[in-house]
Amino acid sequence: MAEVIIKRRYTNYFFYDPKEAEAFKNIRTELMSRYGALVKQAVTLTNIPLTVFQGIILIENAKLDPNFINPFGFVGLGQINTDTASDVIIREKKKKRLSNDEVTVLRKQLGNRIDVLFAADVDPKKAGNQPIDLGYSIVNNTDLKNVEFNLLVSAMYASQLIDEEIERTSDGELVRLDRVIVRYNQGYYYKVPKAMTDTLIAQLPREPRNYIKKMAGANGMMETLS
Repeated sequence: MAEVIIKRRYTNYFFYDPKEAEAFKNIRTELMSRYGALVKQAVTLTNIPLTVFQGIILIENAKLDPNFINPFGFVGLGQINTDTASDVIIREKKKKRLSNDEVTVLRKQLGNRIDVLFAADVDPKKAGNQPIDLGYSIVNNTDLKNVEFNLLVSAMYASQLIDEEIERTSDGELVRLDRVIVRYNQGYYYKVPKAMTDTLIAQLPREPRNYIKKMAGANGMMETLS
């Protein structure tokens, strides 16, 4: 990732009150106590800011349960599903973003199944709000419960979104973290309206607008964890 600007606050709207926000510092400490080496490995391999990734994890899975599956089938610390994981890996390969170290981690969990993903004749720019469909599952929920694998794929996903959501401003290149977190929540192919943050919050459904507040609002993760 090139040198870019990531703000601590993108809007004055808030989701957490100060006491709730403060509690996340303790959860962050627990996250790093349990899984710090794997979190740092994921952000190093994908070149994303540690604070951003910690914030995503705490929003998605504040109980830090690697086996948690939500009612919609999203799994683990990064709360991704099997289709998203396959989609992310294929896109990373197609865009020539995968390092040998990333492949080693992925292959450790997937074994020869990763070769099916690498050989998939699919377009990573497929239109619509749908993941790439191979017709059967290559990545499964057991894979996603593996902390090292889940964290790497989640970080790869966040890295792809960050690189795609950069705007030129008078101060330099700004990461639209509000748009990043909406797409992380709603899906890679989700069409986020082109608007400033407060306008975006007014236009979006409740869940994605709350994600913006949780990550990039007053008392949000970026302010709290920085």
